[in-house]
Amino acid sequence: MDKSLSVLVVDDDILIRKVVEEMLSDGGFEPKPASSGEEAIALLNANRYRAVIIDIAFGKDQVKGWAVARRARAFDLPCPLSI
Repeated sequence: MDKSLSVLVVDDDILIRKVVEEMLSDGGFEPKPASSGEEAIALLNANRYRAVIIDIAFGKDQVKGWAVARRARAFDLPCPLSI
């Protein structure tokens, strides 16, 4: 995976996630979707990304949006947050 172009998109709402992915693709980036906190943490641990876009309001699963943001910050990733 090319770190210079890959962006992790974390949102449990598939419609929002797809819109963000499409906008990133149109801008020349390679979006990688995650629908849960657990999935996002696993992807962060396994890959490197240019940035992470997180919906911090999700969190019906065990790992909430803020926990994903803290993990992304541990990798010094730009981490735009949405509510």
